[in-house]
Amino acid sequence: MSSWIPCHPSKQQNTNDSSSGSNFFGDLVSFFENACASPSRQQLQPVSEAEPQNNKRDVVIHSNYQQKPPYSLVDGLSDAELARNFNFFTRDAAMDPKAFNEFLDQLFHEINPNFVATGEDKDVMISVFDPERTGFVSFSTFTHKMRELMPKVVGNRALIIIDLQNDFVHGSLAVKEGIDVVHAVNDLRQKFDIVGLTRDWHPHDHISFVDNHPGAQVFSSKRVNLPDGTSGEQVMWPRHCVQYTEGAEFHNELTVTNEDFVVSKGLDSRVDSYSGFFDNCRSFETRLRAELRSRNVSEVFVVGLAYDYCVGFTALDAVDCGFVVYVLEDCTRAVAEDSQKKMVESLKKRGVHVINSTQIPEKIAMNPRFMIEAARDMLQGKKKRINSLLC
Repeated sequence: MSSWIPCHPSKQQNTNDSSSGSNFFGDLVSFFENACASPSRQQLQPVSEAEPQNNKRDVVIHSNYQQKPPYSLVDGLSDAELARNFNFFTRDAAMDPKAFNEFLDQLFHEINPNFVATGEDKDVMISVFDPERTGFVSFSTFTHKMRELMPKVVGNRALIIIDLQNDFVHGSLAVKEGIDVVHAVNDLRQKFDIVGLTRDWHPHDHISFVDNHPGAQVFSSKRVNLPDGTSGEQVMWPRHCVQYTEGAEFHNELTVTNEDFVVSKGLDSRVDSYSGFFDNCRSFETRLRAELRSRNVSEVFVVGLAYDYCVGFTALDAVDCGFVVYVLEDCTRAVAEDSQKKMVESLKKRGVHVINSTQIPEKIAMNPRFMIEAARDMLQGKKKRINSLLC
C-alpha cells in the first residue's frame, strides 16, 4: 500500500489536483470543529454500501463497520457522516505508516501552521491509533480515536499583562505613553476570563542596574558573565522595580483582581529576565507556563511594557511553549523605535500574530499539543485532563 487518496464526494475532487489534499485537511478540521460547536445536528443513517468515487480506484468502508448502528461521533454526529464525506482509506479500509505520518503532518499544519510535531509526538499518536503495531490504522480505530481526540484541540484564552509597574509607567525607567497602556489594558481585560500579570522583582544587586557597574553609562551595553558559564551583552538600565519598593508595585490605576495570577521574574541578581517564562539564559523557568497549563490555555494575548523587550520576548517564548500567540500593538509601547521594528520582524518571523485589540479573532485557535498530550494520557492509562496538555 503506497499511499491513500483523500476524496470528498460532494466536491468531486480530481486526484491529479495537487491542492485536493490541502482542501481535504481543511475540511476535516472544519468538520470536527463544527461538530463540537453544533450539538443539535441530526445523525445521518449508516452507510449501507460503498458509494462510487470519481477517483482512479475504489474507496470502500469496512463491511463489518457498515453494519453497526449509527452512534455519536461528536455531539450528535454519526461515524456514518465521517465515512460518507471523508473516505480516504484504501480498499482494505486502512492506512499504512507512511500515509498516517503524512496525515498527521498535514492535519497538525491545518490546526496550527507553526506547530512542528516531534518524532516522539508522532510515536505517541501511532501507538494510540495502532496499539498492536500492525503497521496499519483501521478505519474503525481511526474514527473511534478521532472522536475522542479532536475535541481536545481547543483550549482557553489568556491575557498576559507584562510589567505595568510604577517604574515603567512614571518612574525611573518610564516608557513614553505608558499610562495609556494601563487604560487600554483595563478596557481590554473585560474580554478575558483568564488574566495573568508579570512583574520585574529585582534584588538590589541586580546585574542590570547601571549603578552596580562603576564607570558604566546608562543604556549602554556591557559584556557580563552569566550563571550558565557563558558571557553576554547586558543593557545597563537605571535601577528599577526593586523588590518591596514603590517602584515595583503595579500602577495604582491598573485593574487587578483576586482571580488574576501574578508571576515574578528577574529574581536572580546574576542574570536579567525579559521574558515572563524564562531568564535570559533559560536556566530558570518562572511559574507562567504552569499557571497557563493549569487553566487549559491554548492561546495567549500579550500586552504591557515594553514592546521591544519584555512584551516581545515573552511572546517569543510563548511560541516555544506551544501556545498560539498574539501581541496587541495598541496595548503596548516600546522603549525605542528601532528596537521595536526589529522585535516586530522577529515576532512575525516566528509566527506571532501582531494585531490590535479590535482584531481579536472571535474563535479560539486550535492547538495540536492538546491532542497529542490527550493521546499520551490514553497510553498511560490516566484520567484525561486538559490542565496538563501543553509542553
